[in-house]
Amino acid sequence: MCEGIEKEPEGVDLGDKRLNRRGESILVALAANPQASINSACEQWSDTLAAYRFSRNNSFTPDQILRPHVAATVRRIHEHPVVGNLARHHEVGRPASLRHNPYDTDREHR
Repeated sequence: MCEGIEKEPEGVDLGDKRLNRRGESILVALAANPQASINSACEQWSDTLAAYRFSRNNSFTPDQILRPHVAATVRRIHEHPVVGNLARHHEVGRPASLRHNPYDTDREHR
């Protein structure tokens, strides 16, 4: 599994603890074998069916699922000064509307 991936869903809030747990179990299964299909990544048929039901659930948005991952990515970027500086430098000269990142929880570094 990718290093640290199991910690990324800790901040997810899909409005239901069961959905949060299901999302985490799907992430862990897919991260353990990223090139696998959902069918191959899930250990049991019931897990496969649950993953497909999860993907069709309209009670949450993809942004809600991605928010903790993006926040973790931003934190990792700032842990490496060169990458963090390049990321901030990339925004210089861009229109303000393109600079806004709703997932950036670490705005004080700018």
